[in-house]
Amino acid sequence: PTSVEAEAFAADLRFFLGDQHGRDPLSRRVHFLPGWEIPPFEPLSPTRETVAARAEGFFHLLQTPTPIVVTTAEGWAQRCLSRAAFTDAITYVVTGETVAPEALLGRLLEWGYHRVPLVQDPGDLALRGGLLDVFPPGYTRPVRIEFFGDEVEKMRGFDAESQRSLDAIEEVLLLPMREFGLSRLTPAVADAIDNRAGDLAMARHERRDLVESIRNRLVLPGHEQLLPYLYDDLTTLAALLPKDTLLWVGSSGEVESTFETFWHQVEEHATTAERDGRFHPAPAELYLDPSACRAAISGHRRIEADALDVLADGALHATAYTTESLTLKAAP
Repeated sequence: PTSVEAEAFAADLRFFLGDQHGRDPLSRRVHFLPGWEIPPFEPLSPTRETVAARAEGFFHLLQTPTPIVVTTAEGWAQRCLSRAAFTDAITYVVTGETVAPEALLGRLLEWGYHRVPLVQDPGDLALRGGLLDVFPPGYTRPVRIEFFGDEVEKMRGFDAESQRSLDAIEEVLLLPMREFGLSRLTPAVADAIDNRAGDLAMARHERRDLVESIRNRLVLPGHEQLLPYLYDDLTTLAALLPKDTLLWVGSSGEVESTFETFWHQVEEHATTAERDGRFHPAPAELYLDPSACRAAISGHRRIEADALDVLADGALHATAYTTESLTLKAAP
């Protein structure tokens, strides 16, 4: 139902599976995939930590075998990039390959990395001569890529505090730090947004500033809500799940209630945005209503559990609203 419960559940799974949180994203199995965790249709963007967690979760759903992803009711209800669009946002670098440093820099800036003098936080990058320092999401420390001309000669992790190079690595996964690429901010998108702003009767100067930001590829807080105008093939988290995914719906009654509460919040914020003359897409273009959320769940094998009780005979009994009750034998 909430991100607090989801993160705690993910931490428990990591503990029992021996999945160390400090490992790099290519080797971990359990991932927390939150929603944006911001009020709908407000001029706010999700935090960099939230964007990084979402990117890591989507990557493992699409690219790795048998991932375990924990999300929230809000995350389930939110529309997202299609498989093809997200795959296009992934950058993978290996030692010995040929790639121009400036081209790699431009690609990372396209997907939300910030150019800074000194790399210290996830999403930071710095290019100095033949050295590209970058802190990818999912990693516990930044990576230094050393170029010889256009060849990736060497890569090392490094300490963000001392900036001292550490052990060599052979590959690095550079996930996006934004859910849309700058190249999507096109004149055609600006025209579509201008038309929608006219329908919403936005104030002239606010409408002009919004449209000009798109034309100039200037990302402003809250631009994530433009996703339906940037991509015509948005999908759902449910549609990205591997074919044989098993859903465990924890606290299913509360999840069901949260679908209703969140959709009410979406509609309420849309009404407020329209009253205040702020830009926003139609709610259904960015979020699923409660019936669609339930339909997305029913399309997969699932366990809907509301409680785990320890029985006298040492078995664990999960109360499940499926065709039959599920009984799990406790480990000795």
